[in-house]
Parts: sequence; structure tokens; C-alpha cells
Amino acid sequence: MKAVIAREDVGRLLAIAARRDELHVPVLDGGGGRFVPLNAEDPVPRDGLMLNGSSARRPPKEVLFAQTAPLFAFELRRGDFSIDELPPEAATKVLFGVRPCDGRGFRVLDSLLLGKCGTDPAYASARQGSVLVGIGCGRPGSDCFCTSVGGDPHGTDGLDVLATDLGDALHLESLTDGGEGWLRAIAAAVDSPLTPANPETDQRCREAHEEARGRVPRHVDLEPLDAVLERAFDDELWDDLAAACIGCGACTFLCPTCRCFDVQDEVRGDRGLRVRVWDSCMFREYTQEAGGHNPRPRRGMRWRNRFYDKFRWGAHDGQPACVGCGRCITHCPSGVDLIDLVERVVESGGAA
Repeated sequence: MKAVIAREDVGRLLAIAARRDELHVPVLDGGGGRFVPLNAEDPVPRDGLMLNGSSARRPPKEVLFAQTAPLFAFELRRGDFSIDELPPEAATKVLFGVRPCDGRGFRVLDSLLLGKCGTDPAYASARQGSVLVGIGCGRPGSDCFCTSVGGDPHGTDGLDVLATDLGDALHLESLTDGGEGWLRAIAAAVDSPLTPANPETDQRCREAHEEARGRVPRHVDLEPLDAVLERAFDDELWDDLAAACIGCGACTFLCPTCRCFDVQDEVRGDRGLRVRVWDSCMFREYTQEAGGHNPRPRRGMRWRNRFYDKFRWGAHDGQPACVGCGRCITHCPSGVDLIDLVERVVESGGAA
């Protein structure tokens, strides 16, 4: 299904969507933007809604792969230990305004958290039935390099619906059965602002896609990288590359595909919760073992691990686990540039 909505009517569409499902939208805040829930009774934000320009600083990953997620409850009763599974999430989550790079990020998370490495129950519960309504990047961010890693400013991978900004309107196209059902339900609402697409709007949509590809500002050649990584594991280069890094972990927390976590128990008296919390492979403590040994004691080793995960170990369908969003570059407090690091690794040739 294809439909068009006037730019000034987007608020009405969101109000309808919020009445149906648990809706999350990107809103500009003091931290650079994040996805927040929009309830049916809430006024639709006009100034802070991030549907133009750059993506939110914090990716929508945190809506479905929560920073803190309860796994189960436990209690000690008269010497017996009981475990109570938590009920699955009932509400359908709709994420409106997902950038194509973040849509690809969910595909990577799906491959790792729903099969390749087992199933994460909290993620599976949140992901089931979710609808990702993407919006293309008419003007990609200053550090975007999505086309270098197999993406596109209007890519459809991982999305259920794609919206294209036509200036005065949005062109929406369903991409999956879930997206088709959602779009038809919105169109069927009594106060729906959607109108059918036509050949003219379809042509404007195609032209917008072509123009956006030419606006991607940064590029890197990954073709020689795999062969270099084959022999670069023990290279001293990694310590040099990590010299500017302060190990804050911002790059991992803002990455759409990073999924490192820790498991902790929150105990009060005889009862408690086991929760999954985000962690970072850039932290020294991440691999610290109980006996005191740490297989990655140096920051260069931790950088090497992250680099291999993005461009070798975590590959999905032949594509790297990096989606080229550029957040790790834009928001690094030390100015570490991932594209520069890739070029330096390739230039080194992997000679140990």
C-alpha cells in the first residue's frame, strides 16, 4: 500500500496511531534526541519532533532492547526458592521515525538475539508484533557513511513502512505484512489524513531517493578490509589506534547494533529481580574474570574486539554489523573517527 499525508497533518496521524498501539517517536531533548512514548492523551510535540534533518542521538534500539530489562522474579519462602517468569509484553510497539540505518540495526540485533546466539526473552517479547515505520534521510548527517556498508538513505532493510519526505508531504509505502496492516488500519480511521499515492507522488519519491544518495557526505572502501583483518589480529597497530580513546563506552551505547550486557540481581529481603543491563566491551571490567584474569587488559585489545565485531565477527547476510550511522564519530568526546581507523587498518596491510 502507498499513501500520502500532508506535512501539517502528521500530528493527526500520530494521534490515531497512539490510540491504537504503544507509539514511540523521536523527540529532541537536552541530550540530542531519543525515542519517547507518545500517549493518546498527550499533545503531539511540534517543535521537538525529529522527522527532519539528522537522526536522534540515542537510537531506537533502547525501545526494544531496553537499557534495563527484568528477566524474572525470585523469592525465598520457608527455605524453598521460587522463580516467577514475568509476563510477556502485551502492547504492540510502533516506532515512528526510524532512520534506515537503525532499521538495518534491528536486523543485526534480530540475527544475534533471536537465533544466531540464542534467544533473548526480553528482546523477543518486545520485538514480537512491533512495527518499524521508517523515514528516509533526505539530508544525511555530517558523519553518515551508510552507502559504504551496504545501506542507503532510503533503505528498506528491517523496516515495515518507509516514509519519504517530499517537502510538503510524506509518501508512505508498506514493506511487510505488518506494515501493510498498520498502514491500512490508519487509513481506515474515521479521521484519517491519508490519501492514496499517485504516479506524480511516486515519481517525486524516486527523485528524492536518488538525490539523497548523492548527499551522503562520507565514504570508505571496505573491500580490502576483510583480507587485512585475516592477518591483523596480533598487530601492534591496535594499541596505536586506541591511544586517543578514553574508554567511556559512548560509542557502544549509541550504536544501533551493540548489544553487550550484564546480568544483575536486585534483592530486597527475601525477594528480588534478575535484570539484564547494558554493558560495554570497551570497559576493562567487561571481561574481568572472578579469578582476577582479564583476557583484554589493554584498551587496544578492547578496541580490536569492537572493530572485529563490527566488520568481521558480527557480519549479517554478508554485510558488516556497522550500519554507517556515524553516531560513534559525531559524539565521541575524544574525536576518534571510525572511518579514519578503517583506513589506517587497511593501510597497515595487517603486517604484525
